[in-house]
Amino acid sequence: LFERGLAELQRAFDGGDPDDRERLLDTLRQSLREDLQILMAIDLQRTPEAGAAQAHKILSAARMLEAASLIEACEALQAPGLTVAEAKMRRQVLARHMRRVENTLARLNNSPTEGE
Repeated sequence: LFERGLAELQRAFDGGDPDDRERLLDTLRQSLREDLQILMAIDLQRTPEAGAAQAHKILSAARMLEAASLIEACEALQAPGLTVAEAKMRRQVLARHMRRVENTLARLNNSPTEGE
């Protein structure tokens, strides 16, 4: 999914404070969860620009994590001239990628660091 970004994140945690690691991963997961709730609550028929704006916000986290599939899904929802049906389909794809990233972060949070 986004192995390189997660590998770098994991290396940053190796030998670090497990509590700091857990806090950061929990914060990232909570942020993704909240962003997903906001995204899914947007009425794309009435305010399609709100969907694009939320995708842009999510794109920042996706880039930080180097999550290529999530980046692509964000950019797809930001494309100009989408029909409502296209925007809804792209939002579903983005939501699926967001849940995958959240699940991966959860697994990371439950895995021991090196030396434990």
